[in-house]
Amino acid sequence: MLIHLKCLRWLIDDEGWIQKALAAAENERMQLTTFQEIDVGCAR
Repeated sequence: MLIHLKCLRWLIDDEGWIQKALAAAENERMQLTTFQEIDVGCAR
C-alpha cells in the first residue's frame, strides 16, 4: 500500500501494483465465501 501511495505522490508508475493487490484481496474474499458456504452445507 505504501508503494502505491508513494507512486501517487510522485506521479510515477507503480507497474500495476495496486491492481495486483486488489485482485489478490478479491481472490481471498471469494475463497472465504466459498469455504463458508461449504461449511454451512456440511453442518446441515
